[in-house]
Parts: sequence; structure tokens; C-alpha cells
Amino acid sequence: MRTIISTGILIICILALEFTSLFSHLEILPKYLSRIVRRDFLQVPSSATTLGTGAADGARLHVLEDENKQLREQLAFVERTGQKPLLARRIGRSTDPLQSEIIIDRGSSDGVMAGDPVLAGDGILVGIIHTSDASKSFVRPLSNPRSKVLSRILRDTDNIRGITEGQYNTGLSMTLIPISDELRKDDIVVTTGLQERIPAGLIIGTVQDVVKRPEDLFQSAVLKSALSIDDISIMSILIATQRP
Repeated sequence: MRTIISTGILIICILALEFTSLFSHLEILPKYLSRIVRRDFLQVPSSATTLGTGAADGARLHVLEDENKQLREQLAFVERTGQKPLLARRIGRSTDPLQSEIIIDRGSSDGVMAGDPVLAGDGILVGIIHTSDASKSFVRPLSNPRSKVLSRILRDTDNIRGITEGQYNTGLSMTLIPISDELRKDDIVVTTGLQERIPAGLIIGTVQDVVKRPEDLFQSAVLKSALSIDDISIMSILIATQRP
């Protein structure tokens, strides 16, 4: 058990050294790393059996390694774009199946407001802030039926655009694509940059199927999301430097 705990603490130290230089101004390391240490390694129940404690420590170490991976991916986005996102942790989900909103631990006291885009990994758009209070915010994911994002196919030569919409929390579709445009399976879909506070080039997903009829003016595409929301514990919020 001590070996597992020592290994976990070593990972935390390495992670802190790697991210302090770029994220210290966001004041995330003291909050998140200290929380992980206190919760995951210091508060070990004295009544736990050796087997149970070892299994619990192994599970906690797995969670820590997964969060380390998520932070590394978001660091790649920062280095590539120069953006300075605010990191947040997922703390819950809405109980309303029609809303299907994600709850994160950053709110208006951190500068978060409705309309801010929320990312995961290396520039993958998770959703948009719907509402905030002082200490938490509700994120409307792309799969929410009320979600609409201006999007385009990522190609150098073509300019294929449409609107990505949520399909009642079951998936995504890209609609209002001119019927004359040629879509291909596995085309990458990204944001256009024409929507307020949502920069261009954020990854949405890939084309899985095309729905078109010759008599229609527009076609649509069934999209596969670039990530599973259930696999995300740490996200980034893009906060505008100037507020209205």
C-alpha cells in the first residue's frame, strides 16, 4: 500500500512541475492537486482491510493517472493555440434527462458566464455554459437538443458549412448543408469561428453517415462525437478577456 501511495504522490509531484509553468496564473494546481492528495491518499480509513485498502489505492491511482492524461491533452491545446483556459472539474450531472447538463465547479466568482465554450482534451468542444452561480456552472453539451453550433467540414479546398445540433442526447447531426456539397465518411467537423465567443477550429466530431434526397435543397450528416462525456472529469473554459 505504501508503495502505491508513494508512486501516486510521485506522479503528483511530476505533474505539478510540468504544469506549474503554464498554469500557475490560473491558480489551478493548489486547488486540484492538493485536493487529490488530501482526498485520495491521506484519508485512508483505518478500518479497511489490507486487500480492500490496496484495491482502493489502486483505483485512486488509476483516477489520478487518467486526470494526468486529460491535463496533458489540454496542455497540448494551450501550447498549440496560446489560449489561457480556466480549468474546472466535473462535479455532477443534471437529473433532468431532457436537459442532460454537466455541472462543473467554476462559477461567476471565477469569471464564468453563460455562453462561454467548454473544452476537453486537445481542443474538443464539449458544450456551452448555460447558467452559472457563484461557485458552479451548468454546461449544455453538444448532444443537448437545444444546442446549436455553427460548424464546417475541415478541408483545405472546400468550404462546407452547416449547423451542428444535438439529437435528444443520443448523438449529433450537422444540418442545413447545401445539397450540392460532397460529404465523405470520417470528414472532421469543427467550429467556424463565426459564432460569438466560440473560436474557429474546435473539434466537434466526424461524419458517420449522410442523409440526402435529390429533391431537397439541403442535406444532413450524422456525426460521431469526438469524445464521450462520461469519460471526462476535467474540462477547460474559454473566458473572454473583455466582457460586455
